[in-house]
Amino acid sequence: MSDTSNKANEPWFRHLWVWLVMIPPASAVVAGFATAWLAGGPPALVVDDYGEIAMATQQRQYRDQSARQLGLRAQIDFGPPGQAFASVAVTSSDRSYVVPTQLQLQLIHPTHEERDQLVILERLDGLYVAEIRLPDSRVYVQLEDLDGEWRLVGELPDSATALELVAPDPS
Repeated sequence: MSDTSNKANEPWFRHLWVWLVMIPPASAVVAGFATAWLAGGPPALVVDDYGEIAMATQQRQYRDQSARQLGLRAQIDFGPPGQAFASVAVTSSDRSYVVPTQLQLQLIHPTHEERDQLVILERLDGLYVAEIRLPDSRVYVQLEDLDGEWRLVGELPDSATALELVAPDPS
């Protein structure tokens, strides 16, 4: 009986059950701090000016529709890995359309804004060419004229070196 009374007189931190009950809440606190540390801050893709977003969406739809009406297609080739070069062939089903001397090519990383690339392509012997580094992951591709009249968009999968862009359907 003295064994039981001795255990009852021990301080709280010497009882096994106290520690077993505290393990789940303590691990939740540690996991919460780990999650906050891994998150690293607010995402770069969040914006709060919805009026500008609506206007930009309308402008994009106009440019997509313009590319569709011109029947534009583009074939982008980044060459072999390690080569910092891109060539783009643009065709139009509209015979009266004169392709510009320069185009703008954007490679947009889905989550890391610092990995985005923007280059001006110069026309050379029927192809548009520029020096550009091949992305090391999946990126969104946007090809457009410098006047902002049309655009072609697509997605370049991880480790791909070529992509065909076609004007999107109106759906």
